[in-house]
Amino acid sequence: MKNKHPIYYQKQDYAGFWKRLGAWIVDLLVIIACIAVYWYVVYHIVNDPIMMFKIIFFTSLLFMYVYLAVIKSSNFRTIGYNLFGIKVVDLLGNSPNWSTMLIRFLLIFIGPFTFIIDILWLTGEQTKQTLRDKYAGTYVVKNTSIPKGTGLLRTVSLHFMGWNLSFKEVYFK
Repeated sequence: MKNKHPIYYQKQDYAGFWKRLGAWIVDLLVIIACIAVYWYVVYHIVNDPIMMFKIIFFTSLLFMYVYLAVIKSSNFRTIGYNLFGIKVVDLLGNSPNWSTMLIRFLLIFIGPFTFIIDILWLTGEQTKQTLRDKYAGTYVVKNTSIPKGTGLLRTVSLHFMGWNLSFKEVYFK
């Protein structure tokens, strides 16, 4: 059953720096291994280097999107998220939809939402959200987390590195 009210969790339920970094490293190794095997196969089938690059580039992007967005938001989750016992939820505590995860995925590559800034940002956040989590409206929490209560959605403006960002967050006391 889908939740209809903005929720928040207990402070210890949000996935912190080490869990997220560990899950990210495991997922990165899975992606590299899969793309390397795929690259090896394509390299031995396709003779044209330009065509080989196009095939590998676009299918690798598609694979990363499916792995880091579609699977991560499903009940299966990625290997890293399963190993570290965490999951992605939206501000209502539900599994995020594909468009939310697409935004979250794209923000890895563009703007001030680079991995290092994201990881450093979450260390100072009460809800342990990265900048892209904030902008996409997601939390990363432990698998066993149960919402502590409901709050109000409010729009917050953030001025960061020359960027003016507005996003929704759950307000609670």
